[in-house]
Amino acid sequence: MAPLAAPAFVLPSQRVEPYEEVEKQIQAAVTSIQARSDQHLNIAQVARNYVIPITRLGARLQGCQSKQERQGANRKLSADQELAVCQYLDCLDTIGTSARLQMVSSCANTILAYGHTSPDPAPRVSDY
Repeated sequence: MAPLAAPAFVLPSQRVEPYEEVEKQIQAAVTSIQARSDQHLNIAQVARNYVIPITRLGARLQGCQSKQERQGANRKLSADQELAVCQYLDCLDTIGTSARLQMVSSCANTILAYGHTSPDPAPRVSDY
């Protein structure tokens, strides 16, 4: 059986571009809008000119970060706390001890407990 050929015509709503390419276009549009801040601009027209979603352009203009810039929703450790866990793993590696999941989660939970200041219970990473 021969493979299906790609359709000759693709509707704009069916067009798929890599996320990074669309983000580059959005950043270019934001830059051009900010450069012309003294003029009243039609954001929908700018979005059409750059062939980008108007909702994402509007979100960037309001200060929302892109998915690439945001921290994941299920992360409990800050960047510094993650670095501390990595340093702990490096120490274990240096002394020739292989890290077990229980050791890593215990380390992360201890770091979270020390960094916790509110009266609520400290957050915990999932137990292995």
